[in-house]
Amino acid sequence: MKKLILTALAVAMLGTGSATAQTAAQPSAQPAAAPYWQQAVRYQIDVDLDHNQHRLEGTMRLEYTNHSPDVLDEIFMHLYWNAFQPGSMMSNMANIPTQFKDKAIGTRIQDLKPHEEGEQIVRRITHNGRDLAFDVNQTILHARLDQPIAPGATHVFELEYTTRIPIVIERAGRSNKEGIDYSFTQWYPKMCVYDRDGWHPDLYVAREFYGDFGRFEVNVTADASFVLGGTGVLQNPSEIGHGYSDTPVKHKKKSRITWRFAADNVHDFAWTADREYRHQRFTLPTGTEIHYFYQPDEKSRMMYENDRFRADIATYFAFMNEHFGPYRWPQFSVIQGGEGAMEYPMCTLMESHGDDYLGTFGVVAHEGSHMWFYGMLATDEQRYHWMDEGFTSRIVSRLEGENFILRVQGGEIGVRDPDLLLDAFFHHDLLLDLGATDLFHVLGVEGAHIHADGALELAPRPLLPVRLGCAQRTGLVPALRVLGLEVRVGVGRQAAAHMELGLAVGGADGELVQGDAAVGDLL
Repeated sequence: MKKLILTALAVAMLGTGSATAQTAAQPSAQPAAAPYWQQAVRYQIDVDLDHNQHRLEGTMRLEYTNHSPDVLDEIFMHLYWNAFQPGSMMSNMANIPTQFKDKAIGTRIQDLKPHEEGEQIVRRITHNGRDLAFDVNQTILHARLDQPIAPGATHVFELEYTTRIPIVIERAGRSNKEGIDYSFTQWYPKMCVYDRDGWHPDLYVAREFYGDFGRFEVNVTADASFVLGGTGVLQNPSEIGHGYSDTPVKHKKKSRITWRFAADNVHDFAWTADREYRHQRFTLPTGTEIHYFYQPDEKSRMMYENDRFRADIATYFAFMNEHFGPYRWPQFSVIQGGEGAMEYPMCTLMESHGDDYLGTFGVVAHEGSHMWFYGMLATDEQRYHWMDEGFTSRIVSRLEGENFILRVQGGEIGVRDPDLLLDAFFHHDLLLDLGATDLFHVLGVEGAHIHADGALELAPRPLLPVRLGCAQRTGLVPALRVLGLEVRVGVGRQAAAHMELGLAVGGADGELVQGDAAVGDLL
């Protein structure tokens, strides 16, 4: 089991990593001690939902701030839903007759009829008010800039676009198998990340994502019969009703209303729309508002109208806040929708027709735990998609009382049950015949290996990158102690987290103090 799971990580990193970043703009050479930075974004999106034609008509304004030391003379954007067309890379990759075959997708994309396909059609882009030429390669839009973005500068991009909404196959679309009308995830033109490794224009062939932290202001105009839920806080609840206000709001038949959402310090935005949703909400003692959206069928009601659901949500958040740091966002929504179950900032979309309450609530706990290690403390999931799954599996195992522990002894991490640890931390089902030493070489942790007794020995080298959205996320320091590691976080807007073992300590501002026991710093 150890070999299979460990080598799976190498496959994932080699197969879906951001190698394309190296074919685009290259970052300038930086010393090892260069200060940490990350880009900042502000999205203002207005869309109109045409539920008869299954289309979104949209405009988007993106303020992009370049905190890097590099001059950027090009940009890349994701157009994820172009993957839902016959002949796309996602469709082709899903059917390679090898161990990589994706049975969940199979030939479903290839078999789509024209009216079932997805597409994101960008009609126009302006850059600081001037028209910008661009080209599209499947799910990636690329444009050369006449006005390069200098370090510290903020540039404005405005887009006009149309989105054809596909049948739900992978995460998003219309008419999922439980009857939810629309699940909007990866639904808008999204700027690719530029980090110390360059641009990350990854074609959409997998299930995980990477984005810059920022502010989202999303306005959705739709028929008043729809109920919407998702990321962010509704800014006009008294106009909308639908469970968002204490006073009911009546809307005329066939009227259209505009929902205005806002979210700060997030790296993505997801939402759903359904005409049969029941929407309920309550507030935790911490002030976090909990929303849940579901259809009133028997299987869905078994979950969401169970007498213990609210109490279990409250207990879960109390546990997470105590052991893994405070939940920093103002709300969290559990939403019936999508395909399978998937986390997004401030919400999870999940199929909810489980066989029993506890099993389905376990999915809520799993996806909710991603708010800490996918949402508020974010990673490049394209490269390290096992990482937040590993943390989340560890959390859920604690919730369920799994019997394994970690202990720190010098430079070794020992486990009571090595197979169980590896199954939780390196959570994947892909296989490749590589050894553990080769795997850690891929990670850049040369010399690390697993002893016969299951102990993991780490050499004092950089480990893995983790991105912090803002200084507030210093409240998540206790979370990384899930691995029994001491964590110190720097101060200021561009904070960096440092992970250390043994006697290595952080300085006054959280900088890493070199020592024999230091495993690395998470940047």
